[in-house]
Amino acid sequence: MSRTLLETARIVELHKLLADWGEGTSDAPGEEGDGAPATSNDATWRHRFFDTIFWAMQGGDFSAIVSASQSAGPVGFYTWNSTQMVSDVQSWLDNPGFNFGWLVLGDESPSVRQNDSTLGRAPARRC
Repeated sequence: MSRTLLETARIVELHKLLADWGEGTSDAPGEEGDGAPATSNDATWRHRFFDTIFWAMQGGDFSAIVSASQSAGPVGFYTWNSTQMVSDVQSWLDNPGFNFGWLVLGDESPSVRQNDSTLGRAPARRC
């Protein structure tokens, strides 16, 4: 996690996604806190692929089973691991057409948290 306004630890869960989703070209400027308008094929709260294909449930179609959970507090590197994650990966190896990754789910209602992907602007903060 590269940025947070709340240092209090919160549980962050991984849930196996059940549907394909897109990665558009939207890119928020500056500190990125204000976001950016969705572009074609972005995944949003409502859309798997903006602005044509909706999630069955707003927020994403994901398994109720928690694949892993971790307490995340201040800025830093966090690792998730569990036997359920191993099971998820094995299921994706056995059925690659169902590999949609994990949804990262946490309670950020009083604040915000930013996680940098492998494509993040700052290589030292990439996960």
